[in-house]
Formats: sequence, structure tokens, C-alpha cells
Amino acid sequence: MSGVLADELEDGRVLADRYRIEGSIGRGGMARVYRAQHLELARVVAVKVLHATHSRDQEAVLRFRREAVVARQLGHPNIVTIIDSGVLEDGREFVVMEALDGETLEARIARERRIPWRVAVPLLGELLLGLRHAHEHGIVHRDIKPENIFLLRGEGPKVKLLDFGAAKLYTNEPPNMQITQRGVTIGAPLYMAPEQALAGEIMPASDLYATTVVLFEMLTGAPPFLRSSVAATMRAHVFARPPKLREAAPDLEVPDELEEIVRRGLAKFPVSRIPTADAYLQLLEELTAVHAG
Repeated sequence: MSGVLADELEDGRVLADRYRIEGSIGRGGMARVYRAQHLELARVVAVKVLHATHSRDQEAVLRFRREAVVARQLGHPNIVTIIDSGVLEDGREFVVMEALDGETLEARIARERRIPWRVAVPLLGELLLGLRHAHEHGIVHRDIKPENIFLLRGEGPKVKLLDFGAAKLYTNEPPNMQITQRGVTIGAPLYMAPEQALAGEIMPASDLYATTVVLFEMLTGAPPFLRSSVAATMRAHVFARPPKLREAAPDLEVPDELEEIVRRGLAKFPVSRIPTADAYLQLLEELTAVHAG
């Protein structure tokens, strides 16, 4: 079909006898996302299809399947809802998700550069609600970054956590769910915790570190350990002193309590960090209460 890439689905194609493709709405390194109509429910959905180039990559396929399996266990207002999954005739995997109206946090930061702390803190709170739910179910996301945080328009929840393809069950993970072994690094270098950079044990504290990196970037416009190479960035996570918010952005006006939250959230050792998503939420609530008005 003219104008359609080799692995792109044409408009009007029906998947699994119930999802009619209505156009491409995004493309990433692993997959393309389409708008589709659920023919049985008359509902708009999003269909994510693994690129053909990754269909023979066992780890890529397992990560893609994992996103569907893990997210379907985690019904929560701040976690994207997975509706269905399947395989196309040519062997490509697909997952069907709720359709979201808005933009990623990555796009918001790119456009606005900095987000005022009174706006950033409530957004972070919603992210933490989703993470708390995942952690309570024994799941570490492992890939918290602005690209995987979706900001919704309209009423109701404002944040949806996306992409559980890198998630890890940190309690009794079944062998058929394992995609990496200890000693293998996974995650985005700009946001990974020191123990992640060292390919060590990943626990909920690793997600909370990455969450704090995201908070730092929302407030200052850049992550705290941006370096000239991936290796240098990972070394900085492990060895470099975390900068204060006001060091990264001297004109920034933030409460001292927020500086302290960032300091604790970026602690090098998990035992020194804010211990749980619930504890993190409590700190944000106290901060908001003190600076209300």
C-alpha cells in the first residue's frame, strides 16, 4: 500500500475480529501505537504493536508480553489499563490499552522546560500512588522516566504510569517471567539508581530513586547526573554527590523541605532513602500543608 511502511498497519484493518485500526498515533524504538475502535464496545482504544524487527528477539518479545501480563494485574487509576493482547498473522505481538488524551511528561518538560513545584508535587504524588500499588503487589517498575509518565487532560486522575515491559517481580518471580538475571543492567541511564547502574538487586527503593530524578528534572529542567556519555552518567549515579536544586538552577525558589526530600530520595544506598512510596507521599503531604496558600 502506497505510503505505508513495511510493518505499518493500514487504516481499516481489523485485529482479532474486534479492533479496527484508525491511524498511527506514535512510534518508539520497540513498537508503534495505533488508535483503534473496539467494534463490540464502540470504544476507542490504543493498540501497541511490536516492530517486525523485534519479533525474532526473544528478550524483546518477553518484555512486550510482560507489559500485558504485569499491568493487567495492577488495576489502578494511576496505571495504564491493559485490555487485551494477542499475536498478528505475521507473528507480531500486540497489546490493547485504554486510549489516553494528553501528553507524556517528557513532552511537557520539553515544551515548558521547568514545572513549578506547586504543580510538580501533585503530579509526583499521583505517580507515587501508582507505584505504591505496584510495590504492594511485589512489582518494581524499573524504568521510571518522563517518557513513561503520561499527563492526562480533563477531570479525574492526571497521571498514568506506562510501560511495565521492564518490570520485575521482586518476590518469587516465576522462571517464565524472567527476562534478565542478576548482573545485567536494565533501565534508562539518566534515571537509574546506583544499584541499577551496578547491576545489583533491584527493589522498590530503586523506583523511588528514579522518581526523585524525575522530580529534579521537572523542577530544574534537567536530570541531576547528565554527563557526556552513558558510562559517565552511570558512574555519576554511583559516585557523584547529588546537586541541590538551587545549585542546578540558581534562580529557582523552592522550600527547604523540598530540597531535603530530593536529598533523601537521591541517597546512594537504598537504606538511606525514603523507605516506601507511602512514606514519600507523607512527606509531600506535609510539605503541601506547611506551604498551603
